[in-house]
Amino acid sequence: MVAVRVEQQQAGTNQELFKHVDLGVTKMKNLVSRFMKDESGATAIEYGLIASLIGVAIIAGATALGTALDDTFQGVADNPAMGAAAE
Repeated sequence: MVAVRVEQQQAGTNQELFKHVDLGVTKMKNLVSRFMKDESGATAIEYGLIASLIGVAIIAGATALGTALDDTFQGVADNPAMGAAAE
């Protein structure tokens, strides 16, 4: 008789435990569903990608310009008469 009551109490405890687990699964499904529908983060990522591409373009342009300027100044340094003629 006592063993039956203990089993019934344990069964009731298990049902309550699974009830909380089911509630947790439902909350998790709702959270994932809302996360998948939310597009505000995607917009921020897109802006970040655009900014990084602009940064890469600026770096590439500055590097090319720096190389061209270096070649020009090196040419003037190698041939000072050419620089004097330009004055």
